[in-house]
Amino acid sequence: MLGAAALTVWAAMDFSDYLVERQLLAGEAAEVSRGASNTHEIAQAITKKVQARVLPGDRDVPFLRSTALDSWVAGEGHCGDAARVIILMLRNVGVNANRIYLRADADDYFHVAVAYRVGGRWYLADTVNSTSGFKRFVAANERRALDQIGLPNEEFYSYSYVNWGRVPLFVQIDHTTPLPSVAVLLMESPSLVVALVKLGAAGSGALLWAVWLGSERWNRVTRGRTPPTGGFAATVATSVTGF
Repeated sequence: MLGAAALTVWAAMDFSDYLVERQLLAGEAAEVSRGASNTHEIAQAITKKVQARVLPGDRDVPFLRSTALDSWVAGEGHCGDAARVIILMLRNVGVNANRIYLRADADDYFHVAVAYRVGGRWYLADTVNSTSGFKRFVAANERRALDQIGLPNEEFYSYSYVNWGRVPLFVQIDHTTPLPSVAVLLMESPSLVVALVKLGAAGSGALLWAVWLGSERWNRVTRGRTPPTGGFAATVATSVTGF
C-alpha cells in the first residue's frame, strides 16, 4: 500500500510538469499569434518562434523523447523535439496539428515536420535541422495542401503520420490518415503518459492489496468458525457429515 501511495505522489509530480508545460506553451502561443489574421499566419508565426528558440543540438534522446517543456527551457532539440513544441502550441490556440514523418525513399525517414489543418486540408510546416533545399520547398508550397503538392516530389518520397521505422516488419508502411486528438495529445505529452502509467500501476497495486487483505480476513473468519453443538443444527451437520 505504501508503494501505491508513493507511485501516486510520483505521478502527481509528472502531471504537475504536464500542467506547467501546457500553461507555458499556451501563453507563448497566444502571445505569438496575437497579430495573425488567419490559420496560415498563426502557423507561420508559431513555427518561426519555435525555430528561433529551439536550436538544433546533440542532446541525448530519452526513451519517450524530450518533453516540449524540456526543449523549450533548454533551447535545444532535434526536429522531432521542435515538432512537439509546435504541435502543442498550435493546438493550444485551436489549430489541429500532427507530426509528420517524411521519407527519403521507401525504407528511410529523413525528417520530422508538422502538418496543420485548415478548412479540411492539411498543410506542411517545417521544424528545425532541415536542409536549405527543404526550407525553400516549404516556403514555396506554404499555401498548397499536402494532397496538392503530390508524391513523390523533389524533396520527399512519401510521408506518414506514424513512425513505422522503429518496427522493421512495417518499415515501408505509410500511415497517411491523421491521428485522432487523444492519440496526438498522448504522443506529444510524455509527462502525461508517465503520470497515467504510474497511476495505473498504483491503482493495480492498491487493488491487489485489497484482494489480499480481503482474502486474509476471510481466512481468519473461516478458521475461527466452530461446528454447531446441539439442537437441530447439530443434527443436520452430523447427518451431512455421515452422508
